[in-house]
Amino acid sequence: AAELARDAEVAMLALVHISSRYNPREVLEQARSELPTATAPRDFDLIEIPFAERGEPTLIKNGAREPAGTLGPSGQPPDAR
Repeated sequence: AAELARDAEVAMLALVHISSRYNPREVLEQARSELPTATAPRDFDLIEIPFAERGEPTLIKNGAREPAGTLGPSGQPPDAR
């Protein structure tokens, strides 16, 4: 997949649904040897894909959510109403 992505000049390769038979870190290392921008998003990670003229895709870890138990400025959870 990484070789094809490199040859196609993609900006980022996201490796998903990696079989449990493989070590995800090893798969990612192999992919990055062909395409340094390869990534293996985890649950709740997001990839923002802007229009080409607005920049490169960006991996947003954990969907940029606040860690559990984090309080907002009012002392309430950020999504409390």
